[in-house]
Amino acid sequence: AGLVRAAGNGLAYIQCTVPYGIRVSKIYEAGGELVYGFGYFDILTPSGYHVRAQVAGRRDPMEVVAVNVTDVAAAERYYVDTFGMTGSKPLDTNGYAPKSPKGSRLMTFGDPTATLGLLLQPQAPTRAGGIFSYQPPPPLEVGNIYGGVVFVSAAASAAAASGTTDPAGFGVEVEEYAAWQAGVKEGV
Repeated sequence: AGLVRAAGNGLAYIQCTVPYGIRVSKIYEAGGELVYGFGYFDILTPSGYHVRAQVAGRRDPMEVVAVNVTDVAAAERYYVDTFGMTGSKPLDTNGYAPKSPKGSRLMTFGDPTATLGLLLQPQAPTRAGGIFSYQPPPPLEVGNIYGGVVFVSAAASAAAASGTTDPAGFGVEVEEYAAWQAGVKEGV
């Protein structure tokens, strides 16, 4: 009996760019499912989480890790105060892809068009039968697919946050820059 993968409802999606396109046959060969494919690709992975991909040129092909949180303002304060990240409105540059939910905040360490961002989204209510009938969101379940973030930092102050959780319950780890660099050299 191996690890049972549980996506939970915390990880909304991972967004990336690809330089030339996506071979749909490879998605299905890997056990995934193409959910949508006009203007961008919405892919359901075999593990149960979503990947949004678009054809575009970008220095860092990983664009966003979007997570659902119960309190966007508290999560934003945590990442600003603890790690010095900058919060901004989501870019939402692809006219075909769904826009980020109202109240979402994009957390980055620099230019959001050139670096990976953490998108904090308010957890959405669920429909309860009728078109105008909603009920509060279910409890946030982090799952074991995306457990949190790992920061690489030379700042000693950031190391104090290692091994903790953010306000939504996602894990936070900090790895010292020299150790990370040594691991890259060793292929770890």
